[in-house]
Amino acid sequence: MTEDIIKSVQNCKICEKKQKDNPEDQLLLQELNVLKNRYFDFVQLSNITSKSIIRALKHWFATFGIPDILRTDGKYPRFPRSNDLAERYVQEAKTLLDKCLEEGSDVQLALLHHRILLDQPLVHQYDD
Repeated sequence: MTEDIIKSVQNCKICEKKQKDNPEDQLLLQELNVLKNRYFDFVQLSNITSKSIIRALKHWFATFGIPDILRTDGKYPRFPRSNDLAERYVQEAKTLLDKCLEEGSDVQLALLHHRILLDQPLVHQYDD
């Protein structure tokens, strides 16, 4: 009987139309060109227009070269796990900016300190 119900639901056009999408089914996996470092960077924009974004990207392209492919964070609103790395960087950047605002410290210097810490080994060996 259970099999008959399952077959009936699977063959029902109305059920198919009303069924919720499974975000994991729609998630397209793309080849990632992962950088050898875990650095992130950001720039303050006075407004979010194409012109201001292009100006910021020109700076990064001049520094790192023109990429073959440019991808944004690619948020998939119903499947946030698809964007873990970008979301992690956003969280780290916000934390860094909050600390700088609270302490009144220099953002670029804080970014430098953050990058230096990333280059440190995760495990320290101590001499006996």
